[in-house]
Amino acid sequence: MIKVHISRLLSRILPPIATISAFTLLLSGCGGAHFNATPTPTVNITASPATISAGSSATLTVATTNATSLTVSGSDGSSYTLPATGGTQSVSPKTTTTYTATASGLSGQTTATMTVTVSSSAAPPAPTVTITASPTSITAGGSSTLTVTATNATGVTVSGSDGSTYTLQANGGTQAVSPTATTTYTATATGTGGKTTATATVTVTAAGTPPAAPTVTITASPTSISAGSSSTLTVVAANATGVTVTGSDGSSYTLQAAGAHRYHHCHSHHYPCRQFVYLDGGRDQRHYGDGDRYRR
Repeated sequence: MIKVHISRLLSRILPPIATISAFTLLLSGCGGAHFNATPTPTVNITASPATISAGSSATLTVATTNATSLTVSGSDGSSYTLPATGGTQSVSPKTTTTYTATASGLSGQTTATMTVTVSSSAAPPAPTVTITASPTSITAGGSSTLTVTATNATGVTVSGSDGSTYTLQANGGTQAVSPTATTTYTATATGTGGKTTATATVTVTAAGTPPAAPTVTITASPTSISAGSSSTLTVVAANATGVTVTGSDGSSYTLQAAGAHRYHHCHSHHYPCRQFVYLDGGRDQRHYGDGDRYRR
């Protein structure tokens, strides 16, 4: 058998055949002639990864055979030229895109497609945080426990209006505090989705209520007398443990601590006297000076 390759010259002689492909003419001893067409090109395209997030990239890998040229075009309008034998191409589509690889050869064109899916990147969830104090009211020197709970957070801090600060785990925790004055605590949870705060107040009360200060009033009736006459002093005291009355003339009197007390300063025809009248629980006691005698 004799094998003859048809050249360009023969292609011109046989134009209808040349328009299809290059041929090989086989002449056999039986006198038969056979024409075999050149294989059509093949192409294959893959993407790695096939799904990406916005802003990320994928690599297209294209392989061909029997091709004289190779192009890749995307449904997003992108276009790339690769070696005829194939190759790789990095792509970063903003939205889901289908890429078509076209291999051209002497026997025509062949295409293959591959889709790169761009996932919608939803915003990360915002962190949440709560804070409670137990008890919410303490006496000076006491303590309270802060309980913080957080989600979607990468860090949690607690700061007090008294300047105190504490760092807790990302999911929260507890913290004992002993403020000396009423303090508001702010818990701050920080995450990829932002920042969130919550507050709790610990009220501090005095260890004990101080006793009320004593009060006292004194009046004289009448406020002006003639020699030998008398005036009545009336003293009213509250929250007192003892009451005394002193005169600029050197006189001094001790009263009971509770109730109202009336003192009568007088002059008698028989002897000078000082009369004290104690109004105490309904009892009326008079004390006359000079003889230290009592009359009821």
